[in-house]
Amino acid sequence: MFWRDEKRDGIIEFWNVIGTPMFYVRSTFLGTKTAESLLWKSDILLAAHLDGSITGHRLHTSEYFTVRLTPSPLWCLASITGSAFCAGSGSGAVLILSLEENNHIALNKTVSIGFSTHVMSLACNNEIIAAGTIDEISLISVSKQRIEYRMKLPRIEKRKPTVVCGDLLASGDSRGYVTFWNASNGAFSQCLQTHQSDILSITVMNHSLYVAGVDPTIARLGLNQEHTAYRIEHRRTIHNNDVRALVASEHTTALYSGGADYYFCVSNRSKHVDALKNITCNVVENANFFFYQYDSRIVIWKAGKPTTVASEKRIHCLAKGPVKLAQLRSYRGEFIVSSALNSEGKLLAVSTVSTATIYKLDLNSSKELSISVLKRMHISGTGLLFTSTSLFIASGCLRIYDLPIDNSIPQYPNVVAERDNAGEVVRLHSNMNEMSLVLLTARNELFILEIRKKTLRKLEIPGTNIFIDAQFISLTSLYILCADRKCTLIEYDTDTNILSDNTISTEALCMLPDESVLQMDCNSSNDVVLSGSRGSFRVIAVINGVRS
Repeated sequence: MFWRDEKRDGIIEFWNVIGTPMFYVRSTFLGTKTAESLLWKSDILLAAHLDGSITGHRLHTSEYFTVRLTPSPLWCLASITGSAFCAGSGSGAVLILSLEENNHIALNKTVSIGFSTHVMSLACNNEIIAAGTIDEISLISVSKQRIEYRMKLPRIEKRKPTVVCGDLLASGDSRGYVTFWNASNGAFSQCLQTHQSDILSITVMNHSLYVAGVDPTIARLGLNQEHTAYRIEHRRTIHNNDVRALVASEHTTALYSGGADYYFCVSNRSKHVDALKNITCNVVENANFFFYQYDSRIVIWKAGKPTTVASEKRIHCLAKGPVKLAQLRSYRGEFIVSSALNSEGKLLAVSTVSTATIYKLDLNSSKELSISVLKRMHISGTGLLFTSTSLFIASGCLRIYDLPIDNSIPQYPNVVAERDNAGEVVRLHSNMNEMSLVLLTARNELFILEIRKKTLRKLEIPGTNIFIDAQFISLTSLYILCADRKCTLIEYDTDTNILSDNTISTEALCMLPDESVLQMDCNSSNDVVLSGSRGSFRVIAVINGVRS
């Protein structure tokens, strides 16, 4: 999960970091809200907002609930234990809350720190809540729900992040110092300079403390040999700008970091890997067009032309480069969720958070290029797919619509199939005769839709693989791309429901060192094209009836 703030709108992005590679799953669009802090409670992600509300999100759906708690901004969240958590407000209060059934958040207690202060950071060790403000750290007893100790600080230090490390409380300040305190009574323990400017984030992993901020260097602190004081053990610079968030995994040695660079990274003591988000690109071979999908616009290009003669290294250079034909802004400037082009390059479908629009394209005209609105529907499609006769729209979690695209487009699309609470569709593909669709949902589940029968069948695939994509390589067989270096590609027969033994590893694909497969295309002349995280391509071709 990763949050980013646009100029007008906020987005929460969900990423799968279980397998290799990490990959983007989907986004929840917050409109004019911005998320100031995020917290997982069981399978619900809580987000704090400047309007004093907390929203609750789930991985498999964009729908979320909102609970308004205070008229002042909420800046930070921290878990206490079980369903209990706390929030820090801009009016100097710590709200002790609990997440209950039916999406209800109960306010159990409000602990006032001081009316003119802003609670900028929170940390908890099940017994003590540490609340950090500009010139003070308050220790609140969880059981008594009251302030036990206050640590007054010079105002110029501007304490920001706080974290509880065992029996110690660590706080960072604008001078680049980390100060350690006794979490039980607030007594000073140690002060250590780790950076030259503001510390914005601190986290604990095992017995080490990780610190970063405006100076993007990530410092690892550990105890000395006598176990009497903390010292700097290691420094690493991964980011070029501010590191505003550090998160440590409870189950692995992975450290996640992100900030002003927009992207985030996962690192351990030996290496780091960037989380790469693919820009959606659709290619229309018959029309020689391709387009890129961005947050609120579609950019359409005409493909370049290669030279007819290869170089000595068997490389075909471009005789004529690609030409930008048009740029299309989304309806009302809303975020684009999905898009698709038909095989002839004459119809473009774009879905935003509230509407799905079909555009008629005339890009081959010798006169002026033309783009016109053919139809607009109040449906948000997480997946769009053109066949030769229809536009299929996957909406909600989940429902599949079929809209015929012949000479007279009907007013409303037909509902082909639906399954309650199955998860939003993140990948949608058809087989060669356009009689079946394969759907991958945000729940990591695969479904087959038989179009004529209007039946939706879940595939029971053995194993615990994390699926990135699934596409047909024949009328009934699927290639499934997995986040697994040993089982990168697996083959599954949807007719016999048998998983083939012919698995392909990343090593067998001869990818570049430390490269993972991110994308797959099984629609190019029966060949399978794979693209890697370092920009290389691999083609699995059919030679004498055998894929190799």
